[in-house]
Amino acid sequence: MLEFKNVKFIYKSGVKEPILENLSFKVEDGEFISIVGSSGSGKTTIFRILNGLEDIQEGSVEIDGQDIRGLKNYSSYMPQKDLLLPWKTIEKNVMLPMSIQKVDKDLQKERAIEMLKQVGLEEYANKYPKDLSGGMRQRVAFARTLCAGANLLLLDEPFSALDYITRISLQEWLMKQWLDVKKTIVFITHDVEEAIFLSEKIYVVSGRPITDIEIKEVDLPYPRTREMLLDPRIQRLKEDLIDKLRTTEEEE
Repeated sequence: MLEFKNVKFIYKSGVKEPILENLSFKVEDGEFISIVGSSGSGKTTIFRILNGLEDIQEGSVEIDGQDIRGLKNYSSYMPQKDLLLPWKTIEKNVMLPMSIQKVDKDLQKERAIEMLKQVGLEEYANKYPKDLSGGMRQRVAFARTLCAGANLLLLDEPFSALDYITRISLQEWLMKQWLDVKKTIVFITHDVEEAIFLSEKIYVVSGRPITDIEIKEVDLPYPRTREMLLDPRIQRLKEDLIDKLRTTEEEE
């Protein structure tokens, strides 16, 4: 569904050394994958390229075999902060991507209510962001992301600012949403346990320039429970990932 082909990327300002060099990897349709790496490892750069916010110098990034440089609305992005507009109702916030795409207004409202029902917040349609908790606001942000209509969802540490209990509750909630909609999700996180709990595969970013991505499969069935994380195989995977990230930070 998503493929990087021999991608080279250098930022136009600052250090002229490549961030990515001849990088190739794939993500299959409907997969949930997480990208992990130490701070400054380049995972955010990969996201910015996926979003079309940065232009690569060589290679191509393709969705279903088509170069993203010729596509529109191929992905939906959910950042760390919910970025809800405080002067708009929850319903209007969810409708925003459809409004930008000039979708029929009646269809916008119908779709927004459908998405709010899906995330369990339809009763808050006429409330404002200030009336919701942090976790509820993130659920609204996810509903808005779905309303963009793309099959590829890019989630950039969406739970990092939340308290621990809210974060693990939303991880469980997100897993259920993904199992229902089966969109392709690319998820950035610093939290190794979060990556293991949610993902089918974990893509480990290390080295500079990034020339290869190590892929770790998470051998757990869905739906998952927290008890599954106690499996000795999963504990070994967690320690292995932590060691890799620690080694990368020391090298940098």
